[in-house]
Amino acid sequence: MEKVPGVKVGEYGKVSGVDNMKKEIFRRGPITANINSSPLHTFKGGKVFSDDTASKMTNHVVSIYGWGKDQDGVEFWNIRNSWGQYWGELGNFRVELGKNMLGVESYNWWATPDNWTEHNYPCGEDGAGCEVGAYLDP
Repeated sequence: MEKVPGVKVGEYGKVSGVDNMKKEIFRRGPITANINSSPLHTFKGGKVFSDDTASKMTNHVVSIYGWGKDQDGVEFWNIRNSWGQYWGELGNFRVELGKNMLGVESYNWWATPDNWTEHNYPCGEDGAGCEVGAYLDP
């Protein structure tokens, strides 16, 4: 069985809207975002995703780690997906910023780690099997 670390969350909260999202990423780093991933199944990358007709009903979670502007002046979010490096732009993609494309600016969360396991113990998603008392204080 693969050994995975256990991490306890110290603080967390919801964040939405372009300005608040940028402030949070700048302050504490990447945030999670619920998105509609369906239009991304065939996305090849190489351009900023922009489709005003795409649904904002979410079905997937990604990590927003920054923002930028392309050569045409279009602002975008830099997003890491979990589908591997052969998808999109080495596992990343860009979504036009400020239009809530794919619902990317609606359901977002930030978190900070509290402490983590000293050794990598196998744990279930519900915490079952985790080694108790093996956490280090940061």
